[in-house]
Amino acid sequence: TTPAEDKITIEFTAAAGANKTFYFSLPVQDFQSLKLSITDGTTPIVLKSAALNAERNGCYRFTYTYATQAASADEATTALASGSSFVEVDLTNESTPTPSITIPESNNEQTSLSFTAIPAATTVGIAATSDTAEVSKEVSIVTSANNDENNFVINLPKSTVTLNADADASTPTVYDVVTAKTAANTLIVADNVTINTLYVDGGNVRVSAGGKISSIARTQ
Repeated sequence: TTPAEDKITIEFTAAAGANKTFYFSLPVQDFQSLKLSITDGTTPIVLKSAALNAERNGCYRFTYTYATQAASADEATTALASGSSFVEVDLTNESTPTPSITIPESNNEQTSLSFTAIPAATTVGIAATSDTAEVSKEVSIVTSANNDENNFVINLPKSTVTLNADADASTPTVYDVVTAKTAANTLIVADNVTINTLYVDGGNVRVSAGGKISSIARTQ
């Protein structure tokens, strides 16, 4: 294995909405622990840590989308409008029980929203600027399994929307009440996700293996 002090450092300037590709060489070696991290010069954040058997003439790819932090629904809307495609939202100090996030028209193939905290008795709205707006074709939503309640009203009639599980949770992630209007293909309930009550306002529903809907009804 490579000694712990051996490392490759790449310095770069970040810009909202900008994609960056880095290439670097590795010695031919069976790495028992190879770590990829990012830092702003203070605290490093580990993006991936895994074993890797680097072989001659091999090419290995890892894609990471860095999340923009938002402390309110308005901040999340602003971040998306500024070009961010992955926003991590903490609604702990949100001033309204019905915060709404607007997804703008963009060329982003996918938009991801990760909710780290949602107060009890809060219903989060996620909508396009209009029913005809050309927003991301795919919208991924994930919420913390530690929230007291996870209630959403989703109005994205031109997008495929996936409700994902909290990857750090050992138990299923529960979405309490979800009202969804999506594209015909479709609202996807991912593995390890449970929706207690789902109201379908438009589009179809696909439940992945390991997903569950306790109650479902159409609003129209």
